[in-house]
Amino acid sequence: MRRPTPAVGVHYLPQANLTYAGGLKGKLLFIHGMLDMGVHPGALFQLPQALMDANKDFDLLLLPRAAHELPVYALRRQWDYFVANLAGKVPPKEYQIEETSSDSMKAKMKSLMIGEDVETGGAEE
Repeated sequence: MRRPTPAVGVHYLPQANLTYAGGLKGKLLFIHGMLDMGVHPGALFQLPQALMDANKDFDLLLLPRAAHELPVYALRRQWDYFVANLAGKVPPKEYQIEETSSDSMKAKMKSLMIGEDVETGGAEE
């Protein structure tokens, strides 16, 4: 186990994923939106670095224009990963996923902010 630094403290490392990276068994997929203000890329990359240090394989999908919510592309890649690695089957190539409820909620919120009705496509009265 790594020695805690003063900035990290003694309580962080015993519960941190990177402490146990060498014990990884199976498949692991990281998906990260680079515009996510809640998770700094430096914090994300600590675990992949620990996995590399332990010579463990993993997969990483970076989304340059995504924040915390998964865009449809990432959702499809996640499902593909599950189908391939849990079901042991070949997922359909470039399967088209319809708009998610998350996407329609974002559109509705955006329309409320600019005063446009999503259902009618026009301005609210």
